[in-house]
Amino acid sequence: MGHPFRDFLFFTGYERRRTLLLLLLIIGIGFGRYAWLEWMYRPDRAAEDEAAAEYATFLAGLQRRDSLRLKQSQLPELFAFDPNQVDSASLRRLGLPDWMAGNLLHYRRRGGRFRRPEEFRKLYGLTDELYARLLPYIRIDSNRQQPSYPSRSVADSFPRLYQPDSLLQRPVRPEKFVNDTLIEVNRADTILLQRIPGIGSGIARLIVEYREKLGGYHHIGQLREIRINSQLLEPWLSVDTTAIRRLHINQESLRSLQRHPYLSYQQARAIVDYRRRHGPIRHLQALNLLDAFTPADLERLSHYVSLDGE
Repeated sequence: MGHPFRDFLFFTGYERRRTLLLLLLIIGIGFGRYAWLEWMYRPDRAAEDEAAAEYATFLAGLQRRDSLRLKQSQLPELFAFDPNQVDSASLRRLGLPDWMAGNLLHYRRRGGRFRRPEEFRKLYGLTDELYARLLPYIRIDSNRQQPSYPSRSVADSFPRLYQPDSLLQRPVRPEKFVNDTLIEVNRADTILLQRIPGIGSGIARLIVEYREKLGGYHHIGQLREIRINSQLLEPWLSVDTTAIRRLHINQESLRSLQRHPYLSYQQARAIVDYRRRHGPIRHLQALNLLDAFTPADLERLSHYVSLDGE
């Protein structure tokens, strides 16, 4: 028994020829229809070329018109002007470039003045052609007065308050202390510190700024931390530890703790984490269990820490 689908697709030789002829006829009809449509609706090449030529002519006319307008706008205007009074915008309208107009204004600012039209020729960069074109339009106002300035002898007769030298006077230096004078470093301001021999405004400012960061000095040797020779200043400075401003580590925030010179970010973070896990710090030695602190850190920090209940 043959396969029914194979029997259905089986064609005889006559049927195959007719099928092939039908396919060729369908292809020929489709191609012929396409060719006929192309022939019927093909654009008129001559008309397109003519339109393109007209459009190109139109664009060329626009370009020539715009070029003519640009050249006309760039032509300098000629009008009467006084070189001692004319501004930069008018100079550019007359045809002077910006840098040449700047030269003229700079010459006038320095006190220069044109007294005759012929002196305009000395303007730096001015060409002979431009000078010849502008010369008939130069008008010098001889009635205009040149601004006058007081001579040195007149200026010297002014009160001292109004003389420029009074603005440049150096501040009076504070008088230095003599021997056997002792200054308390935690309460002294920069003016008082500058009276100590060897201390100027810069060193005095460093001492006060570091004191504010610490909360106060515990001993004079701490000045070495800001590269100041404390040994030379020991005969002049004393320390009152009761003036130290202490740090409440159970209340301060992380940002406030890390601003202290004796606490790093890791140490301030360790304090905050300890408070969150165990509550308030009752004894400073509790921080000795944390890896962030060494005994030396806790010793120098003990002078600046305040615990609840103290």
